[in-house]
Amino acid sequence: MRNRTLIWTGVTTLAMVLAGCDSYRSEIIQPQKELADLNARSATSVAAQVHAYQQGPVTPQYNPDAPLNEAEMVMVALAFNPDLRGRRIAATQLGSTSIGAIINLSPELHVNLNSVTAGVGTDTEVLYTLLVPSARAAWYDADHARTEQARAEILAAESAVASDVRYGHMALRIAWSQLKLSESQVVRCQDFLLDVERGPRQAGDELSPALVIWEVAELHAQLRATQAHLGVVRSSLNALLGFNPDYPLKVDDLEIPLPMPAAAEPTDAEIDAEILAGRFELKATEAQVRRDDYEARRKAFEQYPVLRLGPAITYNRGEGSSFTLGASMHVPWPEHAEQEYDNARVQRSHDRATYVERLHNYRVDAHAACDRMRTARLELESEKGDLIVASAHARELLDEAWKGHAISARDYLTAMRQQSEDERRHLAAQSEWLLARIDLDRSTGRLNTITTPGSATP
Repeated sequence: MRNRTLIWTGVTTLAMVLAGCDSYRSEIIQPQKELADLNARSATSVAAQVHAYQQGPVTPQYNPDAPLNEAEMVMVALAFNPDLRGRRIAATQLGSTSIGAIINLSPELHVNLNSVTAGVGTDTEVLYTLLVPSARAAWYDADHARTEQARAEILAAESAVASDVRYGHMALRIAWSQLKLSESQVVRCQDFLLDVERGPRQAGDELSPALVIWEVAELHAQLRATQAHLGVVRSSLNALLGFNPDYPLKVDDLEIPLPMPAAAEPTDAEIDAEILAGRFELKATEAQVRRDDYEARRKAFEQYPVLRLGPAITYNRGEGSSFTLGASMHVPWPEHAEQEYDNARVQRSHDRATYVERLHNYRVDAHAACDRMRTARLELESEKGDLIVASAHARELLDEAWKGHAISARDYLTAMRQQSEDERRHLAAQSEWLLARIDLDRSTGRLNTITTPGSATP
């Protein structure tokens, strides 16, 4: 009987010691395999991972067989971002608040080996902390705020990745438009050179072929620079999506004209409202401040003595086993407890200051982006009445004047240079407005303001 009791006590003790332990599983890095997976990654091969990442019926569908749109590129980037993957794993481990977290069950195991006469007695005691209702509520609120903070941080990180992809996508469209503009200018100047080489039309045109050749060479240099810039932008977008830098990424809206401004910039009140509603970083900091507040309240309660109560199982070789109720009183050291409470309040004040600083910085960035949008929009609106700027009618008039021998080759070349410069300036203002709008959306937390390719609704 005694041996059976001893065995039962030992098994119970071992079960309590090993409770909650997980089995080990090796997951080591295999460099060659990881490199091969990266080289094989494409829009088609990542379809399974992207579909696995999708959650909810409102998530856009991913079609790897067609050129990717902006929403699909964001889905790919979110599915393969390593930082987001780690955050999601950590968030899934939080889950809902458990009973143990609510009441703060802290098991304590004491094993005392005492030499008693001719035998050895083993005394095992498990004590559970009993908290007062208000302290238990503080612990629950802190755990709940921790979950909210983790989720807000994930949303903030996802929002940042989505904004980066939007910016990279628009930069690719702008670089593509710059390339097409440079190609058209080169073709036009080459056609003009062929016409000039047929012979002078007016006195003083003998040197015109050399001038046009220089112009063609300069336009070719600009074309090469534009091609190189397009390659850099495409490589940067591939890196955001997790593809190799030289991956031939296909985008569905490269041939669609860039959108033009269609509305005025938001007001200060609208910007402030969008920042408070859309910046998940602020929501995460707000949850952190609530968590600090709950932690300060809990530290305030810990300044007072805490009663610990729990069952105790005792076995002695001479006296046998017994079941008793163990109790203990924890009296904190006054200076130490007060210092911890002060530290909690300092941390709360620090995080509150961080919230205000972030809110201020987001407002500054949003207003700066708004100013850039306004400047670019006014520049574009001022060009609407100018027939020379990107106007097919003005080009037709110039071509007719050249064919009718009304202007010299030098005058035609000068006008063509001015038109090319106006076209580049127009595209630069349009590009500045588009990128500034994305920066405004990034500052306020707005995402995907263009619902369809080519739409001009901000």
